[in-house]
Amino acid sequence: MPLTMRTAKPYLLSLGLAVVVIGGFFAWTHLSPYGMSTAQAQDRVRELRGSDAEFYYLAEEVDGLHLAVIADPDSEGRLIFEYGRCMDNDEGGCNRPLNVISTPVPLGANDRKPAGDCVRQVLGEGNEVLIHLSQVEITYWDVVSDGYMTNFPRSKALVPELRRVGASSPPPCPTATK
Repeated sequence: MPLTMRTAKPYLLSLGLAVVVIGGFFAWTHLSPYGMSTAQAQDRVRELRGSDAEFYYLAEEVDGLHLAVIADPDSEGRLIFEYGRCMDNDEGGCNRPLNVISTPVPLGANDRKPAGDCVRQVLGEGNEVLIHLSQVEITYWDVVSDGYMTNFPRSKALVPELRRVGASSPPPCPTATK
């Protein structure tokens, strides 16, 4: 039976609805940060930095923000762990509400290797610390009228949650004070 305009409308409507549903599902699964598991984060760090890499992050999820991206190391060897959905796209980039920057700190000739994974020194505003052989900075962004501003109290409050990539929980450490 040949299609007439009357019988073609339901087929076209069904086809259009199917395209919208499939397109929406594709966009949701590929653009929404479901988050990385601890194992995926460990694999990614191992892929980027090698099996003996020592980096610190906050977990798979913090305040409902999932670990979305581990950015490739920059020239200083830092890894940036980015959490949450894009707040906006700035010149083709994606600003996320929470970042953890972990940088290896080489020991000097007279330095002793620090023991444990506990904070050994608090730097700056309290959101930047030295842990074992790494310097770690936590930046929790608040949206303000002219852009973004670091929420230092919230950033600092997350320091005790830092853990070595691959660890399922933070180490049992005494509370770091400044």
